[in-house]
Amino acid sequence: ERLSREFGIHLEGAILDDVNGFTWGLPEVMAKAGLRYLVMGSNGDRDNMQNGNAPTLFYLAGPDGSEILVWRSIQYVEGFDLLTFDDPYTGRNVKGVNMQEGEKSIARYFDRHERSGYPFDAIALQVASDFTPPFKQLSEVARAWNAQWAYPKLRLSTIPEFFHYIETQKKDCIPHLRGGAPDGWVDLQLGEANSVALGRQTENYLPDVERLSTLASLVAGGPGRQDDFLKAYNELLMWEEHTIEWYDIRADIYVDESLGGGKQHWAEKVGHAQYAHDAAQQIEKECAVDLCRNIQTAAPLTLAVWNQLSWQRSEIVRTPVPPRSPHPFRLTDAASGKDVAYQIEKREGVPDTLIFLAEKVPSLGYKTFRVESGAPAAGGNAPAISGLNLENEFYKVSLSEKDGTVSSLMDKQLKREFVDCHGEHGFNGLVYRLQERLTEREYKQLGEIPMQDVQIVKGASGPVYSSLKISGHVEYLCKFEHEIILYSQLKRVDFINRIMKKPGYPKETVHYAFPFAIPTDYHFWVDNMAHQNTYKIDVPGGVMRPDLDQIPGSIRDNYVARHWLSISREDYGTVWSSVDAPVVQLGGIQTDKYLPWLTMQDDNWLARGWLYSFLMHNHWVVDVPIAQGGDYLFRYSLMTHGSDWCYNDAHHFGWSNLSPLRVFTVEGAQGGKWPEAARSFLEASPENVYLAGFKTAEDGKGVILRLYQGAGLATNAVINFKLPGVSVKS
Repeated sequence: ERLSREFGIHLEGAILDDVNGFTWGLPEVMAKAGLRYLVMGSNGDRDNMQNGNAPTLFYLAGPDGSEILVWRSIQYVEGFDLLTFDDPYTGRNVKGVNMQEGEKSIARYFDRHERSGYPFDAIALQVASDFTPPFKQLSEVARAWNAQWAYPKLRLSTIPEFFHYIETQKKDCIPHLRGGAPDGWVDLQLGEANSVALGRQTENYLPDVERLSTLASLVAGGPGRQDDFLKAYNELLMWEEHTIEWYDIRADIYVDESLGGGKQHWAEKVGHAQYAHDAAQQIEKECAVDLCRNIQTAAPLTLAVWNQLSWQRSEIVRTPVPPRSPHPFRLTDAASGKDVAYQIEKREGVPDTLIFLAEKVPSLGYKTFRVESGAPAAGGNAPAISGLNLENEFYKVSLSEKDGTVSSLMDKQLKREFVDCHGEHGFNGLVYRLQERLTEREYKQLGEIPMQDVQIVKGASGPVYSSLKISGHVEYLCKFEHEIILYSQLKRVDFINRIMKKPGYPKETVHYAFPFAIPTDYHFWVDNMAHQNTYKIDVPGGVMRPDLDQIPGSIRDNYVARHWLSISREDYGTVWSSVDAPVVQLGGIQTDKYLPWLTMQDDNWLARGWLYSFLMHNHWVVDVPIAQGGDYLFRYSLMTHGSDWCYNDAHHFGWSNLSPLRVFTVEGAQGGKWPEAARSFLEASPENVYLAGFKTAEDGKGVILRLYQGAGLATNAVINFKLPGVSVKS
């Protein structure tokens, strides 16, 4: 819209260059932005689509049914294989078709399309390379070719021009597909897990802060900050770009460039994500001041708990204990007047953490809690700890004495066991494997090193939560510390897993295993596309079912769960969410298998509920470090459910896990203009409508709301604004 408005440039198409896939939400976003055409120029490496498993030309529907027309190139550099010219940017001579032998060479290219049943008389030949803009030599090549050969003719074309021509021909012959193309390169960033966690957290933190900042600009006199957020988002995208500032697999990120390493290059690359995170943190501090100074308070110390999402939430709050807190102190819900039970967590090297359950925090609003001198509330019954068992009113968790994995996760309300005792690995087990590289794409498993010298001790025990702690090591390679948490009033299990790892230069993979006892209740196979499976993955713009909602040939080894992943039957299931590690593998460890399908009749991986969180590896040959080591944190949460499960439950659980409630301290009594102890500024309904984005318009004239409908239903959204002193019009 900005290009059209300011420069008169009207775009109809886009190119996906080099990368092998895209999220399912892309067709919907493109179609609604007026981009009807996509040239998918895959690299081909780690991609099964190049082997003829997907059509060359097809309409592709997004989750809402909106379609774009896609041309799938075999290779994004395929034009360089057919043409001969001097690259004006590198100076190298690109040797492709010999003009004298052109008839034979070009015939092979056309023959491939004819054998696949391609019905049109025009083919899009993508001429591209890494970081190469257009160049006039293409015109000279086309002129020379057309002067020598009567057919086929070469013609320089824009993306819309080619697709317009195609759609005037046999439009009804173009197949219609539905689904995304999970990217075979999603495991590339696992070359350094801490930076992956930073990027993932910032992907949620930045829009969270933008919602609060936009609210502050509307009701508290804060600035719009359009340029600040644009810069932060651009920096985050630079981190996501796989080639920025990093190019050499031989470099070691722990060794300086002067000694042949890549330490500075890697620091510069990670610096993009760090800039975005730091910018969000600074903006949050400033807009918190703008917002909180308007809250009327009477106590000498008040905690303002802000909800940056668009539904009322009751969740665990973790915040540093305010330095000026009396000792002892009581915590009071200012809206209800009830004292709130809390715990204080003490960890070496970090400030003491105050932990409590904040109930019914209004949507895009706040709730206040008074900190006053007095005895803390007693609270209810703490989850019980007995030996290797941890239990509350919802769950009983039992651990294996041998390796500290979860041997039983019993839902007491459903009377159902959720750990598969036949799983290849223990539940929440650390799986460390070593491999030998055979070829660029093939690896031989050398062995798996078990967890050793495991110790299990009692962790926290209090009115908010109780925990068991597990520690041990994997040979000399790494130490680990796990904490499993049950809460007094929430049906939820948390896993806080820490790994202290030395850099591993041999080929390695590291996973956490979660073998759920949730076998599929369907028995149809993928060959007639009538099968179902128990897995559903939250992806940007939709909820995807593996295999079923995928383009044929797109990768099945790895998936990315945006906020949550569900393994659910009609009668029971679970919702699982990861804060730090985005990549998952389904049914088993699938690294480097390049699977065409998961539901193969000889071994249907989707028939079993074995979920693996893929943490790190060093199998890539470009763009990633050769080894990684350090102090890593991997946090997971899960809840189980019966037949009353719905997508809204999953969205609320997953979004909340990655966007925790924000807490700001207000010192002293103040006479703000908002006298309410709890207040909402915006409400969205019905419950399947979510405020995905809330930002100041680029021209400063008003704000922009982006809504996401998360249940796959046609819905009329209602937004109820409660913005004092602000006029609302669409």
